[in-house]
Amino acid sequence: MLEITIRRTSLVRVLTVIVFCLLLLHVGQLWVYYSIADPQVFDFVDLLDFDVEGNLPTLYSSLALLLAAALVGVAWKRSCYLKDSNSANWLVLCIIFVFLSLDEGAAIHEKIGIYVQSLHLFKAEGVLNFAWVVPYSLLTFLFVVSYLKFLFRLPSNTRNGLVLSGVVFILGALGIEMISARVAWLEGLVSLRYSILYTIEETFEMLGVILFISVMMRHLSNGSDSVRIVLSGR
Repeated sequence: MLEITIRRTSLVRVLTVIVFCLLLLHVGQLWVYYSIADPQVFDFVDLLDFDVEGNLPTLYSSLALLLAAALVGVAWKRSCYLKDSNSANWLVLCIIFVFLSLDEGAAIHEKIGIYVQSLHLFKAEGVLNFAWVVPYSLLTFLFVVSYLKFLFRLPSNTRNGLVLSGVVFILGALGIEMISARVAWLEGLVSLRYSILYTIEETFEMLGVILFISVMMRHLSNGSDSVRIVLSGR
């Protein structure tokens, strides 16, 4: 049997510091890029840029989402043990976070966007320049509507925290994303305004996930600062 104790404040502090460091590195490479305007001279930009896949920020975001999925998975197991009515909701939410983690690492949304754009169901321009926001927005709406009852069954602190973290994450992932899509459509992907917008967008997503992790840890620990996870071999 393995017992793991995690302090919520310590974990949130570490994640926040990591995001702050990544943000500083990202802003620094943007400053170098727009000062020199020669990515071939400073090829490290792909390693630090928030808008590039398969780099350090992407790795962090994918792992943070996977950690969020693990915490939701613990909530699901506890719900099954207590035989309450929330177990199915926790399981689906866990699967969603696993998908989001995979999506972050493999850029699945961009591949979906290419496919959606090929269907020619709408003009992929302006705020819909990144076509993946259409199916993801619809799925987000359906998720929110279907999870209202689940949310109101949760303790008020947990419910309010989850709603706030979701608003912060969605504001970045869809709201600011659509604004940056319009700027990219008008000015191209290499513009200062677009760079500022996607920096804000990705920062909101990262902070939303940190807030979600904090809320889940508080929920699992019944309000205390430490979460104790016991892994049994049986």
